[in-house]
Formats: sequence, C-alpha cells, structure tokens
Amino acid sequence: MSKRMIRRLCLTVLLVTSTLLLSACMGKNQPFQLSNGSDNGDSRYDLVVIGSEPEGIAAAIAGAKNGLDTVLIDFNRDKIGGLYTLGWLNMIDLNYIGGGSSEILQHGIFAEVFAAIGSKSAFDTGEIEQVFVRLLDKYGVKVVTDLKTDWQVLAEDDRVAGIEVTEGENAVTVEAATYIDATQNADIARAAGVTFFDGQEEFGLKGLRGADTLVFKVDKVDWDAVTAYLDKDGIDGTGSTDHAAWGYLELSSVVIDDENFGVRAPNIGRQNDGSLLLNSLLIYHMDLEDRDAYEETKEKAKTIIENDIMPFMREHYPGWEEAVFVDVAPEFYIRESYHMDALKRLTASDVFESRNPEDAVAEGSYPIDLQARNKNLPASHCRPQCPMASLSVRWCRKPWTIFSSSAKPAVMTCRPSAARVRFPSAWPWEKAPAPPRSSRKNGPPIPTGRWPAIWDRSKASNRC
Repeated sequence: MSKRMIRRLCLTVLLVTSTLLLSACMGKNQPFQLSNGSDNGDSRYDLVVIGSEPEGIAAAIAGAKNGLDTVLIDFNRDKIGGLYTLGWLNMIDLNYIGGGSSEILQHGIFAEVFAAIGSKSAFDTGEIEQVFVRLLDKYGVKVVTDLKTDWQVLAEDDRVAGIEVTEGENAVTVEAATYIDATQNADIARAAGVTFFDGQEEFGLKGLRGADTLVFKVDKVDWDAVTAYLDKDGIDGTGSTDHAAWGYLELSSVVIDDENFGVRAPNIGRQNDGSLLLNSLLIYHMDLEDRDAYEETKEKAKTIIENDIMPFMREHYPGWEEAVFVDVAPEFYIRESYHMDALKRLTASDVFESRNPEDAVAEGSYPIDLQARNKNLPASHCRPQCPMASLSVRWCRKPWTIFSSSAKPAVMTCRPSAARVRFPSAWPWEKAPAPPRSSRKNGPPIPTGRWPAIWDRSKASNRC
C-alpha cells in the first residue's frame, strides 16, 4: 500500500472518528424535549416530578435509581435548584447523630450532594447547580425547565390523568403512573383538587403566614475580620466557619419604616468568589397569588437594604466598612404557604413525643420553626419542651401551657379528635421587666424593645 493511500485511509478514519465524537457530544448536550416522547416513544412516563426545587431533584433521582422512567419538569426557569440556586439560600442546617459525634444524620441522596460540594455547611450556588446537573444526568433523569406557565391538570374519575403543558409552540400532554408535586406552593396538587389550609387557617388565621425572606448579596467584606469578631463577641449562639457565619443580633434593632418589612440577625453564606449571601430581610403579608407585585416588593427591598441595613453594618461591624450591596435573589424564600389536609401529617405532638412511625421516609432534628406573622412578633425556634400552636395538635394527655418569645401563652385543652385554645386575659410578660442587655464590651447593645420578657416558669401551670 502506497504512502498516499495510507495517508488517505488515516485521514478518513480520523474524519469518521471526529464526526462520531462530535455527534455524540451534540446529542449528549442537546436538551431533552417532551415532544420527543419517553423511552417507550410516547408521552407516558413511570414518574413525573413537577418542580426543580432540591426536594424535587431528590425525588426524581430516587425514582430513576429505582428503575423508573423519570422526567423532571418546571416552568419558566432557566436553571434547576430552586431555593438553592434562584432563592440563594446557601446554608445547610446539619443534623448530627449526637453524643458528641461529628457524624451527620442525613444520608442517602443528600450525602451524595453534600460530599460533592466539599462537605461544607455553606455552598456556592453555581457549584451546587452543577452538582445537581451531574447527578440528574448520572441517573438518567430527563429534565425540562423552560415550559410556559399556562399548564393545566387533566382529571379523570378523581385522578390525575395528565398535565397539559406548552413546550415552545407545542402543546404536550404528559402522562405518568405517578406524579410528585415539588412546586413551591403545591400548585399542581391544589389545581388537582387536593384540600389545603391557607396559611394558619386551622387556627382561625386564614391567609396569615410566617414571614418570607429575600436573600441579598454583599461584596467587599473582610471575611477574616468577620470571623474574628463573631468568634470573640462573647455571645452564645454566634460564630463562624470558613464558609458560613451567624450572629450580629443587634441588626434587629434597625428601624424600617414599613410595616411589611423587618430585619433579623443574619445567616451568612460565603460564595467561591468571596461575595456573601445574607438571609436577614423579613417580608410580611406577601400575596403569593399576586405575581405582578413581586417585582415591586423587590424594588422596595433593595431600597431598604441600601438605605437602612448596609449603613448599620458598615458603622458597627469590623470587616464591613467597605461592604457594597450587589443585588437581591431572583426568587423569594417562601417559608410557609399551604398545608395539605393529608391522610398522614406530622403534628406537634409527634415532634414533642419523638414518635417514629414504621413507614417514615425521612429523619430530621430541627426544632419547630415559628416565624412571626408581623414585625411586632419576633420569631422563635420551638423545641419539644415548648409546644406551639403553629402545628396541628391532634391530641394530648392533659392540658398544657403554650409559651415562647414570639407567641402569647395559651392554655390548650385537648381531646382525642379536637383541640381548643383558651387565651388568658393577661400575659405574664406585660408587667415584667425587660431582659438584661448584652454584657459584651464591643459592639452596640442587643435590642430589647420588641422582645417580651422571659417566661417565669415558677408561675406557669400545667406545662408540658
């Protein structure tokens, strides 16, 4: 064989190989389209997960790992990850085994994600998005997130028969053996006719909810100065790591002249580029159904951050002198919306008595998180020793008194099928002295003006 023929043969092989590789890469990167059908060539799947929040991603991965033909869909989003990537909530509350062990309780899919971000309690939002993308691809989950919002649930004999969506210019009906609603506000389930309580409707407070948050980004903060200050400020419950910080309790004293906005001590997560994401701004009375008002609320929030919060941080805290406000998150952090009237529900008494049902699918150790409904009621974390009316109480053995720093105490009389709440005419803290201010030497004093005095346990009766 001549040298010319050998060169031609090699060139042909190289050209064919390059074409095949290019085709494979193009095919791999080409986004999946619902109109192309499922593995069976039609529009029916084993599992459809609606909503690309972290829990939706976990559900889709779990389905695919168990051999289900799974598709994850979402509406009008340019990326997956929801609260983590669009809400910018980049701190994780870790649950530890206990007994002084550093081993965390969360395993399964969470452990895989946690290891991929370097086992950090705060993460970079772009980094975790890529982790989600890789895991969904690894387990073969089909993903479509840019569907139009004019979807419709199709019902047949009180069952979901499909979801009609618009993909580009095409109407597609997605069918499945099982549907999982992982949207922020249970949009699909509510449209399908599932019964929900609106906010705290169970307690006569229909439409009232705990405060929401709009996370915001700050840059040009000296992180070494931040950690040095919080680790030595002399206050329990404040501190820092290489990637996270919590504290600055005095920030709640900032006066915001708007009844719909408040501020609290921030949780701070550090991004890979050195910028910080702050979970601190509280927003009250948001109408979840009025999406047109979202942008107006964002603009008000930006003004408050720039004019009220940032000047306070620069004046009072080392490392913040040159800090600049960058922007707010693309989406809101909605803490509470609708509560499903489900066949099985986690109740307050389940938490307080540490009940572990045989068919449980998850474990956790975070306390009941009661966020204030307005700026005159500070938030609190309720642990098993202080039952709260924020969750449904189905029954209890004897009356108890509800008390915390953010809700007036109430004597609750429980029966097997109902619970009644009787509020006393006077509250123990109304004439009590204010709790002492911080005794630390540096920084402004901790505010006490809006905080009720500590409950006098010697005067409490029928406590749990």
